[in-house]
Amino acid sequence: MLFLDESEIHLHPHLVRAWMPRGERLEIPAPGTNRKVPIYGALNYRTNRVSYRIGSGKNATNFLAFLAQLAQEYQGRPCVLVLDNASYHTAAIVRSYLAELGSTFEVIWLPPYSPELNDIERIWKYVKGASLANYDFGQTATLREAIVEVFLNVTATTETDLTLRVRDPLSKHLGRVA
Repeated sequence: MLFLDESEIHLHPHLVRAWMPRGERLEIPAPGTNRKVPIYGALNYRTNRVSYRIGSGKNATNFLAFLAQLAQEYQGRPCVLVLDNASYHTAAIVRSYLAELGSTFEVIWLPPYSPELNDIERIWKYVKGASLANYDFGQTATLREAIVEVFLNVTATTETDLTLRVRDPLSKHLGRVA
């Protein structure tokens, strides 16, 4: 079972609470123009393995490229994909590609507005809130490099505290809801 979703990391720093000495203030510069770096991700429920792809936009074409990457990673092994109803997930070209794959990918569609049922959301929270927060990367190339570094750490081992903490017990009830 693979929980799929996408997110955007903004060039403007994601701000979270931080400790600092009393009376001092942490100043984080922000670039003049905000840009976004879209990321497609899949969390394997059984192994905690995270597959990802940095895209150039959030659309059906980029999502298809990510599906093709997953089809290659899981060659011939049947997978259940858990997807929300984003327009690029339900696009005709995506549905056609999924039909071509036949029994390789079976899709479970999440109910509208239910991110709590998608375990990959915990990965996005970690990436944005713990790894890339409170820092000005200056340009998208540097931000992309930082994203790759974060995912190298996340995927280094499936037995890390992070992968065990991202599990949300609500997703265990997915079968009843979907």
